[in-house]
Amino acid sequence: MARHLTLHFYIRADEDSQNLAKLVQRGFRFESWMALLRATTVYDARITALKHPDEPERFSSVLLCTTYDGLPDPYQQFFWGELSFFFLSVALVARDQPPFGITDLNPSQLDAFKACKLALKACEGATDATFAETQAAFRAAIQRLSDALAEDDRRKKDGIIAKTKFELFTEWVNRNDLNYLVGSPPVPGATSTHDLRVPPVLSERSNFLNPAIPQGPFPATLPGR
Repeated sequence: MARHLTLHFYIRADEDSQNLAKLVQRGFRFESWMALLRATTVYDARITALKHPDEPERFSSVLLCTTYDGLPDPYQQFFWGELSFFFLSVALVARDQPPFGITDLNPSQLDAFKACKLALKACEGATDATFAETQAAFRAAIQRLSDALAEDDRRKKDGIIAKTKFELFTEWVNRNDLNYLVGSPPVPGATSTHDLRVPPVLSERSNFLNPAIPQGPFPATLPGR
């Protein structure tokens, strides 16, 4: 059944934060768009950066809205693996109570993150002739970063850290998701109290899910799979 994510977070005024805002202001890059397609459970996804109300020359926050099938945990786990570089970037530019900082990355994670930044720069400057090559290099860099982040599982097991960066990041996402757990069917702790396909009665309030739209995972015949 469909679930909604409305993630809004403020960013800092430094160069890295503003560069990330510029990167997402007009939507998703090719890599993120293809990851959304590979997920096969995302109905709709929008992202933009919002200008500061008093300083229009800079951005103040980022807004990400998606509608997807299933529960939050597997959804977040999939994209953490697919788009680890972007999620790490988000964590490092968040202004208010960020999940972790650059000093929390171990040497292999930091090196892999820097390699992703260089690979993305190459993608930004790609031509028709170099597009496939730069994309392959970027995906390889993201895989290297995902592998480095997976080291946290062992470090947690050994008692070196209390939580993995994935756990810290998803907790932060859930705190900043304006529609966290609003979905259908409702789950424990959800703000909705009944199936979103059923209209509210009397003084109830409910979000809306069109009962005429079939629910369930997308068919395996989607292009790009």
